[in-house]
Amino acid sequence: MNFSIRTLSKVLVLLTCAMPAVAQASISTTQPTDSLAADSVKELDEVVVMARRELIKSDGAKLTYDVEHDPSAGTNTVMEMLRKVPMVSVDGEDNIKVKGQSNFKIYVNGKPDPMLSGDPKAVLKALPASSIKRIEVITDPGAKYDAEGVGGILNIITETQASTDGQMATITVGGGANNAQASVYGMAKKNKVTASVDVSYYKRFGYRENKGGIERETFDVPPPTVTRQEIAQRQNNHFVNGNARLSWEPNDKNLFTISASGYGGGGKNHYRTTTDVFGDNGLRLSHSRQKLTSKWIWSSITVNAGYQHNFDDKGQNLVLSYQYVGGWNKDKDRTTTLESSFDDFVPYTYDYTNAPTNEHTVQLDYTKPFSQYFTLEAGAKGIFRRNTSDGYTKIGDSWSDMTLTDHNTVDMTQNQDVAAAYATYAGTFGRFSLRAGLRYEYTRMRVDFKTEGYDSFHSNFNDWVPNASLGYSFTPTQNLYASYQQRIRRPGVSELNPHRTEYIDGFVSQGNPDLGSEKSHTVALAYSSFAGKLGFNLRTFYTFSNNRISRYSYEDAGDLIHTYANVGNERDWGLSAFVKYQVNGRMDFSVNATAQYAYLRFRAQEMQNHGWTYSLHANYNYSMPWQMYLNVYGGFSTRRYDLQGYSSGFNYHGIGLTKAFLKGDRVKLTLSGQNFLNPSIKFRMVQNGANFHNNMSVKVSTWDVSMTVAVTLGGLNTSVRKTAKAINNDDVQQSKGGGGGLGN
Repeated sequence: MNFSIRTLSKVLVLLTCAMPAVAQASISTTQPTDSLAADSVKELDEVVVMARRELIKSDGAKLTYDVEHDPSAGTNTVMEMLRKVPMVSVDGEDNIKVKGQSNFKIYVNGKPDPMLSGDPKAVLKALPASSIKRIEVITDPGAKYDAEGVGGILNIITETQASTDGQMATITVGGGANNAQASVYGMAKKNKVTASVDVSYYKRFGYRENKGGIERETFDVPPPTVTRQEIAQRQNNHFVNGNARLSWEPNDKNLFTISASGYGGGGKNHYRTTTDVFGDNGLRLSHSRQKLTSKWIWSSITVNAGYQHNFDDKGQNLVLSYQYVGGWNKDKDRTTTLESSFDDFVPYTYDYTNAPTNEHTVQLDYTKPFSQYFTLEAGAKGIFRRNTSDGYTKIGDSWSDMTLTDHNTVDMTQNQDVAAAYATYAGTFGRFSLRAGLRYEYTRMRVDFKTEGYDSFHSNFNDWVPNASLGYSFTPTQNLYASYQQRIRRPGVSELNPHRTEYIDGFVSQGNPDLGSEKSHTVALAYSSFAGKLGFNLRTFYTFSNNRISRYSYEDAGDLIHTYANVGNERDWGLSAFVKYQVNGRMDFSVNATAQYAYLRFRAQEMQNHGWTYSLHANYNYSMPWQMYLNVYGGFSTRRYDLQGYSSGFNYHGIGLTKAFLKGDRVKLTLSGQNFLNPSIKFRMVQNGANFHNNMSVKVSTWDVSMTVAVTLGGLNTSVRKTAKAINNDDVQQSKGGGGGLGN
């Protein structure tokens, strides 16, 4: 056969480029056998063959980013990796949005993790990306998921893959201009038992000061006044979390898993405020100067256990799961009035709130494939919550001599029991795929007030939650997807608690015990293609709700009260796009962009607002020679509208450079900077009410320069097994515990 070496090398190049994994290979001819004539020997120069693995996949209902095979994952945090994920945006203050919305859920390994309901920014900054396998954006959750989170689900998968015995560990340390972090991630496998553990710590130093000002006009309440405030704030916080996972697979039929996680943290906000009130003639009516120290402490522990039985090798299985969550959340505010034009002012005020939680969940899931085309999923679930919340206010002439104010003391308990059942049918008909599901949820909630003056109440909810989707695959990498989703949300205990907390002079936070469950409906159409150098996902959606839970404000006796209500109407239409271009095997560029129109109306309060919001987030990656990796990112967003006003837009930028050392990139050093060209961001928040106009401006320091070192020891690359189904309790909106301020 006349088959030349040049032809063979071309074939090898084509075959290697078609492989789905990133690879570099040096291919050369070997010395010919002695039987070949010397003049027929031809030596081929070294040929470097490169292939790349597609980091992004889409099936219409879910987008997946392959973190494990991203070269920058060795030293980056999960927060930094999120900037590369389709449909996800992270702004200059590390605020996360999915499809342009902040109402979404974050899962870890298919189930919600309480550590992400405390302070997700701190957690994701501390969590090393080297412990992550992939990040999934579930844009249209089906009936098997609890019906919470209009924006969908962000699922972080922490396992890596392979199957050899051994152990490994990755140690990461780093620090920046105002923060420090460290993490340890380890894994071991012996026969059929696999275990992993990771511990992370994050510390933010509070020497930077953010400044802001507030001007509030009140009218229709004689006499009209103008209140001007100047605010300076410093913040520091710390956070530690740990996870341990264990799996035992005695045979192909049975799998046992257990895991435990815990977190703890706290911090302080230090405020200095000056407040002046002027009459309509310009004369100053009052003056005060205060300092406030707001301290919060939150912690939680979660224990999961699961058992899976496989009936056959075709996917029929039964999964039984149990989960316990216990948490603590305390806020302590100390306010000192340094100056006041009123003779009867109280110099010292102490506010305390405490909201411990206890939750037990049991769940049963069954999957039955009838053929390679049809699959039935069904399950049942029970959630039993026993939460409490109490708070009080003390005043006095000194910190050692204080009196309890009875009218502001609230002690309450919240019992919530949820029973749910679901069924989902999925079928494939040639190029078409169909999924339809129905979920039923019964909720019994009771709130009991031990404090006099408040009426205890109970509510029962019966919710049928349907969903359906239809997909068409043009090719394995191109598909069209249409869906309908209904979602519900029940109020949390912090939104129901009527306790009044004055966190800045004249600004009061208070829950609403009359809140009801909200429902929203979303229809969407998406098209994705990730073949070749150019990949993209386009999605348009329309969401409407007639009883959305919304935060709103009103003026009362000189105070601005922040509370919650079931807003009358909300209508959102949007278009989101993710585009990625692979320039070559080493270089890529991607863009996340959204355009969204919101219309909000609260009929009872005669409030309404509407407007467009546009955002763009770009990311550039370059795998440089000499084991170096470059990442450059930036973006902007225009003003965002809420029920009573808007918040101004912003822009941000950053750069990171990673250098790998030793064989297998076992040591990685990263230098990064953020917002160094524009070290401060100015925000403006405008609110309008029936008898007030509030204008708040804030200047926040967001620049940072940091260095991170990651060292990997050992040679294990395995996975802690998990059951095919996991507990997902995402039906209650979680309060982002403590730490509110001018900047985070």
